[in-house]
Amino acid sequence: MKTVLITGATDGIGKAIAQLLDEKGYELYLFGRSQVKMDALNINHCKGKYTFDLKDRVALQQALDDIVQQGGVNVLINNAGFNAKKAAIKDIAIEDLEDMYSVNTIAPLICIQKCIPAMLEKKDGMIINILSSCCLFSNPDNGGYTSSKDAFEALSKILVKEVKDAGVKVLDVYPGGVDTNFRTNDRPDYLKPETVAKHVIYALENNEDGMLQEIVVRPVVENNY
Repeated sequence: MKTVLITGATDGIGKAIAQLLDEKGYELYLFGRSQVKMDALNINHCKGKYTFDLKDRVALQQALDDIVQQGGVNVLINNAGFNAKKAAIKDIAIEDLEDMYSVNTIAPLICIQKCIPAMLEKKDGMIINILSSCCLFSNPDNGGYTSSKDAFEALSKILVKEVKDAGVKVLDVYPGGVDTNFRTNDRPDYLKPETVAKHVIYALENNEDGMLQEIVVRPVVENNY
């Protein structure tokens, strides 16, 4: 059975993916920021739980080094995301922007750079990057988060071309509105985290003769086409 690393695994989409993969018997490494939520996460096939803020580069490197020393992973799921504050471009605080780029762009890139050498050596592996539909629709007052996701999207699309002949697959996932704690208010009319997770797992398990490279999944109520 494959070994999977999931960032942002203690809540929302990441938690849903972890739970569904656990039910299928995948061996999991989990990254999360909340110790309380990590302790409450009941995963039977867990090889390691790591609790830290992705902005902490030292902690991130130590966790990844530990995983690599244990043999690495077959699948990396870059799920964690951070939106410090919505603001018009003229009002974006540089500190907030730096934090969003740190979590949404730099941290997942570091994860890729640490996990991909073993995949390239084995000529097998998969990297799944949970982006956002904000990459497809430029909405006002969301420039900081959108630009950080756009930057990572660009890296991911180039990575597809760099590793496709080496047996490593890359999938970009663009969820629209999802009813998670990422939002201040409950949105029951939005997607359930499990809905996005099921699409991710379908792509993970159906990629032998070819693969989905992009998945866009959005709630019916969204109209920002």
